[in-house]
Amino acid sequence: MTACVFCEIVGEQRDEGVIAYQEEEVVVFASRDQRPTNAGHMLVVTRRHFRNLYDLPPALDAELLGCVRRAAQAVQHAFHASGTTIRQNNEPPGQDVFHVHVHVIPRHLNDGDLSAPYQTVDLATRVEQAQRLAPLMDR
Repeated sequence: MTACVFCEIVGEQRDEGVIAYQEEEVVVFASRDQRPTNAGHMLVVTRRHFRNLYDLPPALDAELLGCVRRAAQAVQHAFHASGTTIRQNNEPPGQDVFHVHVHVIPRHLNDGDLSAPYQTVDLATRVEQAQRLAPLMDR
């Protein structure tokens, strides 16, 4: 199998410190690519590698969705957002990392269209975002 960047992050082999929260089967970490108007964009991923939602065992549905819900609430609070957008892509076009993941994006009034260009966020900023989110995930 080709190396998977999300498996490497979950296994803490790269991007140390970006993980905000972990459960038995699910991990939340700060996304590398974010829009400047939506800082705090998080990814909820499965700990085990599944190509996309179609391959996810039904036994993981509740844990994944429950974690997405908690992450959305925490992201909204941590980043003083008006709300969140939840996005999940399967296969091209849309999916560019082939490891099941759900985007949790903080939204603010008048923040524009989510199709606008994303920028690469430096590691230190992502670590700070994860630290802001972490204490809010267990609420």
